[in-house]
Formats: sequence, C-alpha cells, structure tokens
Amino acid sequence: MMEKEIKLKIKRDYGRIATQDGSSCCCNCNCVSDPSDLETVAERLGYSEGDIDNIPDGANLGLGCGNPLALLALNEGQTVLNLGSGGGFDCFLARERDEETGLVIGVDMTPEMIELEIEHLPVKDVIISNCVINLSKDKARVFREASV
Repeated sequence: MMEKEIKLKIKRDYGRIATQDGSSCCCNCNCVSDPSDLETVAERLGYSEGDIDNIPDGANLGLGCGNPLALLALNEGQTVLNLGSGGGFDCFLARERDEETGLVIGVDMTPEMIELEIEHLPVKDVIISNCVINLSKDKARVFREASV
C-alpha cells in the first residue's frame, strides 16, 4: 500500500471512530471496542481516574498509544501544541495544568494537515503527540523543527 493510500485509510478510520458510536481501537492493541468502556482504554494508556473524570464527554475516543503529559512538567505560561488532538483528551488535561496563563492548541488530521504532514507549525514551547508523528514520512524533520 502506498503512503498516500495509507494516510487516506487512517483518515477514514479515525473519521469513522469520531462520527459513529465512539468505539475505538485502530491499532490491533487488544484494547476494548465497547464505547461504554473507553475509560478502560484510557487507563491502559496510563491515564488516571482523575484525568478521565476531568475531561468533557466525547473527548475520550480511546485512541493514542500512551499519556504524553505523564512524561513532562509544564511551566507556567507555556504554549502546548498537541499534534493529533482527536477529541481533545490531552488538550483538556494540559489546560488544567495552567488555566491562567498557558495556551493549548490542538491540531488534528485534516486534508490540509495531511498535505503539510505537520512539519511546519510555529509553536515552540511544548509539543506533545500521541502517535500521529508516525504518519509523517519525514519524522526526523518533525523532531528537528520541534526542537528549534
């Protein structure tokens, strides 16, 4: 399968997950597919019960491959760019950490973002991603630009 076809399939799959019943699992990771049990998926990805309870309904799509916020400490006033933000799960959690002066920007898979392949975004404080960088054919470039 060619790169463009792979990206279109992923986009269709994520679109289906976002617009249908909320069932997840696009990665053969043995997570649950029952939409009533998305909390279990989030727990398996490393989110706490408190994290899960503090996000709006619909933000937990059961996607991703971990908890990127568990790996960093945010400083007051930082801007967080979440690549592949989906329903906003990590965005809401990042915003909780600095509601007064911080800024959280969520970018998800749109035709324009696929074309850009997330390599030309101007935010430099904190960038998190929950697996979407895997869709870039030039991962090294993503990391170079993120570290400037």
